[in-house]
Amino acid sequence: MNAQKLAITLGLLKEKACGDSDSDRGVKMRVPIVEIDGVKNIECYFEFYQKKKGLSFDVKADFKYDGENDETPTMYIKAKYNNDGINKADILAFSQELLHELPKLRLGISGGFGIPDNESESMRAAFEDIFTSIECETLKINKTLTCSVCYEKTDTKTPCDHALCNRCWSKIGRCGEDNNEIACPLCRENIYYV
Repeated sequence: MNAQKLAITLGLLKEKACGDSDSDRGVKMRVPIVEIDGVKNIECYFEFYQKKKGLSFDVKADFKYDGENDETPTMYIKAKYNNDGINKADILAFSQELLHELPKLRLGISGGFGIPDNESESMRAAFEDIFTSIECETLKINKTLTCSVCYEKTDTKTPCDHALCNRCWSKIGRCGEDNNEIACPLCRENIYYV
């Protein structure tokens, strides 16, 4: 039932996207999801693009951890594309798949959301155990980091070189005169770039 309601709403959004089918203009609609798997400060939205041939659901972080890039990181994306244009059946299938996946999303060590797969997680852990135990001066192994706050494994670091997972990063409150700073929980350096 919820998939049908979502499909109807997305159908209305599609009509708003382009009154003229030759137009390249797309449309985004923000969704009121404010937290996924403990990660706050996220922005979720649906978007029709490329003359209504593409439909996507995006989750972007509302924080930045790369001072050289102005874009906030995409943490999850689900997309559907049809060369003939997205139709009602595409929208319904997309809605059903999305509503099935959303409750299963978990924050992964890469900093994005995904649906955990026990086999790939155990294989990754086995490789990590094997290669991180190698002691050799000429071989550098990328060891998984441990978040400085929650002690979960992560691959993300702050610009000040502290391990900090996206979940903890997203929970740090903004500060500063223009509310555009986030202080590193260890050294208090600004880790938010505008």
